[in-house]
Amino acid sequence: MSVVRTMTQPARITMTSGPDRGRVFEVDEELIHIGCEEDAHEIVLSAPDLSGHLATIMNRGGRYAISTPVEDLLQVDESTIPVDRWVWLPEQARVRIGRQTAFQFQAPAGSSAGRSAGLPQSESDSLGRATPPPARRTARKAAKVRRPPAPAATGQEAGEAADAGGRGAKTAGQPGGRRLARFITDHGETLVRLGEDGQLPELKLSETTARKADDGAKQTGGPVLLYAVLGLSFVMSIAMVVIDASPVSDARKQQELARQLITRYYGTDEADLKPYQRLLREAQLARSRNDPKAEREAYREVLELLNSEDTARSFTGLTGARSTDDDRDLGDRYYNRNQGLNDRELRRLISALLNR
Repeated sequence: MSVVRTMTQPARITMTSGPDRGRVFEVDEELIHIGCEEDAHEIVLSAPDLSGHLATIMNRGGRYAISTPVEDLLQVDESTIPVDRWVWLPEQARVRIGRQTAFQFQAPAGSSAGRSAGLPQSESDSLGRATPPPARRTARKAAKVRRPPAPAATGQEAGEAADAGGRGAKTAGQPGGRRLARFITDHGETLVRLGEDGQLPELKLSETTARKADDGAKQTGGPVLLYAVLGLSFVMSIAMVVIDASPVSDARKQQELARQLITRYYGTDEADLKPYQRLLREAQLARSRNDPKAEREAYREVLELLNSEDTARSFTGLTGARSTDDDRDLGDRYYNRNQGLNDRELRRLISALLNR
């Protein structure tokens, strides 16, 4: 079978981060499947944290939509895409898959009519959970790719299925014969037997001399044990007052100093920001909107850039200098902010911010 291709200019996918950074793909079919299997996906990713089928991009009349079968995996312009829901893509969008992989989606001009990523705006324009007509693909690829769920059955079909299921259950559960109740007339033996004198048995309590001696020993040791418990609780109370909780406060002070020092790495020219400077600014924005998860994720990406092979082989590093001979702590660096930027200091600042 021949593959159905679009007649208009195809969209383009450019990998911007992850092991596949720099690769370019064209969305020239009605359905493009993204995953990690070469024989089942048109776009194959090699990130170690990804596996199986990841996402599907659909072209409908020159407009593009995307869906994913994995929960909390796909983000379009920092918005998480729901599972098995088609979402329209704008002409330009930044799509992130997992923790390491991200790509830039570029559609032809006028293809998305200026729509932004998100759920469709009206019922007539909504893709919903209905699966679009899939492009004709080879049987080998179609067998391994997971599709979005098919539309639910109509009311008439659901009623017929329920009637059929009810008839089957009734037939399967029908008893083989008629059962009759049986009356029991034998009361069995009595649970209480009378004694020889015709009276109910009595319970007699006997106390020995040894038992009295044990009780006396317990009464003697009671006050001693009570005083011991009171003394131990008093000592523990004093210890709790004396113990200083300075490690927690010192860690918070270190983080506040690190946030003040790291502002020197943000850059001043908005048009000429480096990737790590953009990530640092994203972390600052995430903290301002009280999103610690996004803040820590941005700092981890900066650490990955610092630890990458390209940075390790460079003489200038990521920030312009690999390191300095200054080993002062963060408190001393706060009063010497004008010193040169270097990778070693940036790594120490991010480590202090990620340390809880």
